[in-house]
Amino acid sequence: MKSAELYRRINSYWGISPASWVQLPVENRLGVCLVSSEILYSGFEWQLANALFSFSSLFDKVLILDEQIDPTNLARAFDDIWVKAHPGNDWVFSDPNAPAASAPMYRQDGKTGSRLYISATWDPRWDEEYIAPRVDFESSFPEDIRESVLERWADLKSEGIIK
Repeated sequence: MKSAELYRRINSYWGISPASWVQLPVENRLGVCLVSSEILYSGFEWQLANALFSFSSLFDKVLILDEQIDPTNLARAFDDIWVKAHPGNDWVFSDPNAPAASAPMYRQDGKTGSRLYISATWDPRWDEEYIAPRVDFESSFPEDIRESVLERWADLKSEGIIK
């Protein structure tokens, strides 16, 4: 419910709708907000994260993903951190006296601390040719290798090694 409220607020904040999804995963009360958004211009990630922080005290981390990424898939979202977010450029900490988030389990003392936003997006200033293309099994390997792998996979399934 809070995710839907944040989605509505963020998409009416600028008079346009840049966010395609806002997710507040409840797993282990991580204190993180994941948002899939179009990056309108350089520096937009910072404005988006600050707007989200101002709208809710449930989290102290914002992870910004490319608009086509589904933030309900935590493995994919965290993989994008590894692939797209450079710790020196794309991990931005606030001053150490930011208000404490109310939901995370790791902070129960009520003291202040830094907030963090991570931009796990392709830089909007990059030309398309510099962005890694999405690849799959069919486009990554020659046909003879694909056939061999599929045959071996079928053998392993028939032997009961793979379910």
